[in-house]
Amino acid sequence: MLRVEAEACQFGGQCADMYCHELNITGAWVEAKGTEGLRFQAEGARDEHPQWLQSGVIELKVFHGCIEQGALYLNFHVKHLGRGGFAVGGLLGEDEHTEASMPSKACAHRTVL
Repeated sequence: MLRVEAEACQFGGQCADMYCHELNITGAWVEAKGTEGLRFQAEGARDEHPQWLQSGVIELKVFHGCIEQGALYLNFHVKHLGRGGFAVGGLLGEDEHTEASMPSKACAHRTVL
């Protein structure tokens, strides 16, 4: 019913935080709005006051952000997912994500006592 694909990258080096810089939103709930999909890019036009978009039984909003170092990113919010009646999968949903959440060996912090 709703598929969200995001491209994220690290800003500030190998062990830095990940930021989303591109979003593609597709699925039957989006198509019901008369479009094949929604695409957002961090470098794209900024909506200073983004509105919630009704899509099926949920609402979603995408807005732009900027970190202190000047890198642009996207934030994605969804309301009422529980009303959809479907399991939420993927990395930020109910799917297994242990491996994806582990820092690489180069980034692991160790304390020697």
